[in-house]
Amino acid sequence: LGIVERYTLVPSNYFRQDKAREILSELFTLESSDRIKYVELPHYQAVLIFALSSDEDPSYTPAVSDLLQVLPMVKEYNKIVVSYSGGYVHIAIAEADKLVFCNSFPAKEFITAQYFIFATIKEFQFNPEMSTIYFRERLDFEEIENLLRYFRGVENISVLYNSK
Repeated sequence: LGIVERYTLVPSNYFRQDKAREILSELFTLESSDRIKYVELPHYQAVLIFALSSDEDPSYTPAVSDLLQVLPMVKEYNKIVVSYSGGYVHIAIAEADKLVFCNSFPAKEFITAQYFIFATIKEFQFNPEMSTIYFRERLDFEEIENLLRYFRGVENISVLYNSK
């Protein structure tokens, strides 16, 4: 599998930069050489805290960071944005302006990624037939065709940038 992303979201009003390592260490095993970084997400009044190993590119941010940045651009009420790469599926979901879900799951195969996508939208009672799902990566034709059996639409997030 790809890079195991160590991250968590915390409400902005509970975030203190000097406590970021402590918060992550409650969830993940951290090395003393790990760098702790964060991204503020004012649209959701949240902060994404994440750890980078000493050998990782210091400019790297977790895939969910990109998803959370584009999620507000989705015009639909039920917003579903996904990244599938490196053996993981990353899913971010919002209802209107309220972030309701953000997590990553191991998924070596696309069928496994679909399992987590469907389990997540079922949890929040989203109707896929009324929803467009946005992917960060380009999907192949068969993957798109398969998803279109269930979703109203399947788009690449690049359309969100082009629609501004």
